[in-house]
Amino acid sequence: MLGRRSLLAVTLAVAAALPAAVRADDFGDRKITDDIGLAIVQRDIVIKTLNFCYQRVSQDNAYIQTRDAWYLRNAGDIRLLDDAIARLGGIPPEDAKTIDTATDRRVEGDMGAQPDQASFCRQFAATLNSGTSRDLSVGFRSSIYFRHIREWMQKQQP
Repeated sequence: MLGRRSLLAVTLAVAAALPAAVRADDFGDRKITDDIGLAIVQRDIVIKTLNFCYQRVSQDNAYIQTRDAWYLRNAGDIRLLDDAIARLGGIPPEDAKTIDTATDRRVEGDMGAQPDQASFCRQFAATLNSGTSRDLSVGFRSSIYFRHIREWMQKQQP
């Protein structure tokens, strides 16, 4: 469905934008940075894909409802991600713009490669709503990198 090569490129851009202080930690090398980067990409790709489906394929409110329901189901984990980023000192505005542009390009490229965008969008939304695919980031809780982020945040507590 969504290209793994483009996921890697976006993840590397996100990880590079995170502060240097986190690049060597208890998880080794860039593990926590990579995990946070993957979580950012996962969150943004879901939201941006559904926005693309609504804005460019069909102005069906089901895509907005799916996006909002997914966000609400994952609000606690999204808050954890935001807290971890804040704990690291945030992402500089110019890097945030780079990340945003990279995820936009990924979604546009992946959607452009779909032979039937309308069918893809319907299947993407249906899969998110069904809760059956980790690849489409139905939820963060099962993600190994979110477990690492939780553990890292717990170690940061005084």
